[in-house]
Amino acid sequence: MAKDFSFDEEETPPVRKPTSPARRKVEPPIVDDDDEDDEDDRPVRRKARSAGPSTVGDFLSFRRMMVPVLIQLFFWFGVVVCLAAGVYGVTQKQQENQLAGVAMMLFGPFLWRIYCEMLIVVFRINETLTGIKNLLEKQSRR
Repeated sequence: MAKDFSFDEEETPPVRKPTSPARRKVEPPIVDDDDEDDEDDRPVRRKARSAGPSTVGDFLSFRRMMVPVLIQLFFWFGVVVCLAAGVYGVTQKQQENQLAGVAMMLFGPFLWRIYCEMLIVVFRINETLTGIKNLLEKQSRR
């Protein structure tokens, strides 16, 4: 007496090929803001808060940091300073100053960008941790 291990087509889930992490779609977080217990316990999808334009109230209440925007302005100012210092170095009569000026024009903006990105990463980590904290607080209230 052999067992029949056949499955109906409805019981088998469709097979999906794994996608690379770069091609996966990031879905907005699932947030259930209902305090009522509905028969349907599926979480409700809410629109994720965009990183778009913020209101003045967000800045005044420190929910949105303004330093990352200032760092971007600071970056462009630094690029202009690097290029100006490089041009000044190239116009000098000493060969060491000319080489330093060329190096400043070529590598100065690149290194300045790395420094500014590291500063912005610190603020992005702060925003991400704040979002995680808010989600954990919402989940603990349930």
